[in-house]
Amino acid sequence: MEGGNFQGALNDLHRCLELLQQIEPREPRAIAEIHYQLALAHSLGNEFDASIEEFNKATELLETRIKELEEIKEPPKTDDSFYTVEGEIQELKELLPEIQEKISDMKDFKQEACKLVIEGIKSKVAGGCSNGAGPSGNNDSAPKIQKTC
Repeated sequence: MEGGNFQGALNDLHRCLELLQQIEPREPRAIAEIHYQLALAHSLGNEFDASIEEFNKATELLETRIKELEEIKEPPKTDDSFYTVEGEIQELKELLPEIQEKISDMKDFKQEACKLVIEGIKSKVAGGCSNGAGPSGNNDSAPKIQKTC
């Protein structure tokens, strides 16, 4: 992605996602991170809907992980002496608003891109309008097109 090759990044990230989904036990945070990166790659290609979809997948995975952690009766065994379930829940809850902000940004970018496309179409139509006859010039049998631009 850093090199501007968002399509290559998408391919690599999809392969990474496939591999992560085959590993047991699954790591929802790692999978959510890949969806987040996929969303960023789609945004670089102005694929706003795909970006939003990937951000939503990341959000769903993190929310599911939070629910799982909240239901844990016994903390998981880990080599990290600083790990706590409460700490992980807090980290994940802090990530959710950031992702929601990215979704909001993508919606805004999409709306702005649509406006620019519409303005471009309007200016092309305005520049291509003619007064009077249709494409054949002064053919009386051709329908009259009013200049409405």
